[in-house]
Amino acid sequence: MGQTRHAEGSAAGTVYEHTTTESPRLGVAIPEAVATVTGRDPCEGPPLQRVVDVDALETLVDTGRADLRTSFDVEDVRVTVHGDGRIAIQE
Repeated sequence: MGQTRHAEGSAAGTVYEHTTTESPRLGVAIPEAVATVTGRDPCEGPPLQRVVDVDALETLVDTGRADLRTSFDVEDVRVTVHGDGRIAIQE
């Protein structure tokens, strides 16, 4: 399980940051973060593998470089995964 907190608001919407505490696996952490922000069950949406290559995301995070990031849409939110493992969810 991770921790999701409100990070900032902007004209583009509200951004939440999710940090993993127990499960470093992004295939679990991303649906949990999206579910926390949207209020939906993490099992309701499409499998994450249909949206993005989770293995490639894991490789990105394995670098540990905060300056690397990638973004994609899941359901109706924008997800950004940073190389240091931070996950940002934008409504």
